[in-house]
Amino acid sequence: LRHDGHAGAADRMPADGRGKIEPFLGSLKIQEGFGAEPGKFINAASVDCDSKGRLYVGVEDGRILRLRSDGTGQEVFASTGGRPLGLDFDRTGSLIVADAERGLLSVDGDGSVETLATQAEGVRFRFTDAVDVGSSGNVYFTDASFRFGPADYRNDVIESRAHGRLLVYDPVRRDVQVLRKNL
Repeated sequence: LRHDGHAGAADRMPADGRGKIEPFLGSLKIQEGFGAEPGKFINAASVDCDSKGRLYVGVEDGRILRLRSDGTGQEVFASTGGRPLGLDFDRTGSLIVADAERGLLSVDGDGSVETLATQAEGVRFRFTDAVDVGSSGNVYFTDASFRFGPADYRNDVIESRAHGRLLVYDPVRRDVQVLRKNL
């Protein structure tokens, strides 16, 4: 369990111990028919696990892949049209996604994507990259840079300024508050 008492992906793995998350991050193999040569690796950024023990993986081309806990049965669950970098399930079973290009998203059980937020305090998200659904249902997430997006991340490093923010999305009020600036 994480600091807030919420079960993380590893805590939702099947009790028989067959499922392991570590082999998938950064080295998820593409199966035939998914647009790349079989056996080649793709850029997996985040993994989460649903209540049935299935793995969900956000990859570089905007797809969210779903696999059985043993890593087989890879299928496209949804496509965000952006770059899904952070994944976490909420209490309703929707997959909350921090998408670097599209902002904070929600994906329901049939793979339909809904935009929850794209800005806070009048400043558009440029690099939404991590998400954690708290026990209250609030969604905590980061915008690594409000100035540079994924294509320009090197400029953020070169500039060496504090462009990051920690934010919270309230699903009841459907609004975003900035918790910390200048990160």
